[in-house]
Amino acid sequence: MNPIKLIKLEVLKYKDNSLIQMLLMFYTLLMPIVIFVLKNFDDINIPGKDSFFTFPKVWEYQAYIGSWLTFLFFGFLGVYIITSEIQFKTMRQNIITGLSRNEFFMGKILITLVVTFYATIVFYLSTILVGVLHEGEFDLNKILDHQDYVFLRFFLLTFAYMTFGIMVAFIFRKSGLSIFFYFSYILMIEPLFRWMVHHKVFSNGRSFLYYPMNGIEDLAPLPSFKYIDNFNGLKNFPILMTYTEAGIISIISIILFMTVSYLLFLKRDI
Repeated sequence: MNPIKLIKLEVLKYKDNSLIQMLLMFYTLLMPIVIFVLKNFDDINIPGKDSFFTFPKVWEYQAYIGSWLTFLFFGFLGVYIITSEIQFKTMRQNIITGLSRNEFFMGKILITLVVTFYATIVFYLSTILVGVLHEGEFDLNKILDHQDYVFLRFFLLTFAYMTFGIMVAFIFRKSGLSIFFYFSYILMIEPLFRWMVHHKVFSNGRSFLYYPMNGIEDLAPLPSFKYIDNFNGLKNFPILMTYTEAGIISIISIILFMTVSYLLFLKRDI
């Protein structure tokens, strides 16, 4: 079956799914408006706060906000599109009625790419909207200046969260356990492991940065961390990777997530 037919099959499965519709709707609505929450906190005295909403800084802050929304909504979606197939036995039905395992797995990766592209387009357009509203003019040179491959970075970030969610779903197979592990690993397990191992074993160096989720997060970090990294007193205690390093780690992680998912899918009973 060709890729277009596989995508159409996946769309037919989910086009009337209220949970997926809600996730996409909330993401689409929240992307352009969450940043305004910061603007309304008048009691927060941050030098140059108004520049957060204009080009080029708006790209950085909007990408950071988008990374949280992507982590919450689309990572969960990656888990859901696998565990729901297992729970309702539609995975078994699809393969019994004609799809090969390769085609089924490829369909999931293709629909993940489609959702990732949609999420990235929404991020990109919402950022332009926020910036133009605050600039008061549409200046293409300002919009395109100092983007630092933000479109590609956000695409990688979203795809990485979704493929990690897919891998977790193939490992645990049950929705509750998969969702619990997805959030626990990103928020607690990896950060704790990084700090414990590198505090006790490695006293110097940057090796504690090179973990999957840290690399993915550093594609769109909190912008103020970049300025902290430049403080002379913290030169031996780096907080962030470069975008190139984060991109490489993210690509390696995505390949790992998809490979583990595929091998588990081939070996386990459907």
